[in-house]
Amino acid sequence: MEVQYKAQSGKSLPCLVANLLENSDKYDMSRHEIAWLAGMLVFAGSETTATVLTVFLLAMTLYPDVLVRAQNEIDEVVGRERMPNFDDEGSLPYVNALIKEVLRWRPVLPLSLPRRCVQDDWYQGYFIPKGTTVLENVWAMAHDPEYFPDPDEFRPERYLDADGKLSDSKTDTNAQKYFAFGFGRRLCAGKHLADQTVFIDIASFIWAFSVQKATDEKGLPITPSRDATINDGVVV
Repeated sequence: MEVQYKAQSGKSLPCLVANLLENSDKYDMSRHEIAWLAGMLVFAGSETTATVLTVFLLAMTLYPDVLVRAQNEIDEVVGRERMPNFDDEGSLPYVNALIKEVLRWRPVLPLSLPRRCVQDDWYQGYFIPKGTTVLENVWAMAHDPEYFPDPDEFRPERYLDADGKLSDSKTDTNAQKYFAFGFGRRLCAGKHLADQTVFIDIASFIWAFSVQKATDEKGLPITPSRDATINDGVVV
């Protein structure tokens, strides 16, 4: 309603909602549908990215050697005179491996999002009737020791080859080689934007900051829990 009011009064800035309202007949969308679309974009891209960055900070606190190695790569490739940019991405294999490991180690959507079968189906001897709701156990896949040895350990090198270049950990998992964005035709529509956002955020953090454990009243380091979660919704 606020965007519609501003659009009618000529005060609206260019944005998705204003465009959809102006072209509602072209897109055949009601105001209700436009509101839901805008809300889902915010829902899909806010807590998810923030949670990935929280997991990254937890991993860097628990695995300081990983952070040091990533900082060394950033210093060698980027230097200290400027911040990382998107042109550096292809030259930072360890940083990219670190990001993949963040997405695998603690997937923010451990059961992905529910799907529904549009027709009767069979999978490895299991009959799945039409209309069945199917949940994808992303956590189990990402922690399968057959594909990811010592799955509870944070090891970015599992995504590097013998020459230190970025490679797939296994060739027979799926086309993405990791599961954070779902599968098939319903793969997250925002995957590429999310990939780029997470890359520049994490690369910039590694370039600018180090991480140390907090200390208690006696000056002793506090080791955060590896497993504590906030599990109040779809995002963990």
